[in-house]
Amino acid sequence: MSGCKMFEEIKDNGHSKIFQCLHCNEKIEIFWNDKSQMLKNYGKKCE
Repeated sequence: MSGCKMFEEIKDNGHSKIFQCLHCNEKIEIFWNDKSQMLKNYGKKCE
């Protein structure tokens, strides 16, 4: 995965989790059934 990996979980909604990038402060919602794809896309967000 390329790009920024500095993200942390800030909220758990049960069916999804909200992560925030520590580098650019962008938030992303990752659904429990699509975690790998969302994390892959997230890594490209702040290259």
